[in-house]
Amino acid sequence: MWIAIIAGAVILLGVALTVIGLQHIHQTQANERISNTISQLGTIVSQVHQSYGTSPNGYTAINLSDLIKLGTFPQNMVKGTSVIDAWGGAVTVTSAAANKWTLTFAGLPISACARMGSATSGSVIALKVNAKSVTLPPSVANMTANCTTKGQGPSAGNTVAWTYY
Repeated sequence: MWIAIIAGAVILLGVALTVIGLQHIHQTQANERISNTISQLGTIVSQVHQSYGTSPNGYTAINLSDLIKLGTFPQNMVKGTSVIDAWGGAVTVTSAAANKWTLTFAGLPISACARMGSATSGSVIALKVNAKSVTLPPSVANMTANCTTKGQGPSAGNTVAWTYY
């Protein structure tokens, strides 16, 4: 009888450790996905500035199709004529004026929204989260207060839009 109790306890302990291990792996993968996306964000911004920053028309002629052809986005983000973030949301680039442009990531889970917005730097002149303006430079507290939409992907999650000059 004691052997059965001990065996049962060992099995329960094994299951508990497996669940804890899987949760840790999931959290590590989520953090890695966010870090990779923040890195990609910097690359995209640099590429857009190089491609359009010295153009006679500035950013007025900016379009996603040309940016895809120029290799602005990492290949894993390009899906045909669209650009998709790591959570399945749309990534768009639009002209805000001759000397301004906006990069938008949609479908972000709360943690990605808060960390990506908090990592804002460089030539950002405006930041919006879920269509609400956020004071620059954004604090973690401000981002977590604005990144409140649960879910992720093409029909859920948060939207972050950076406007650059």
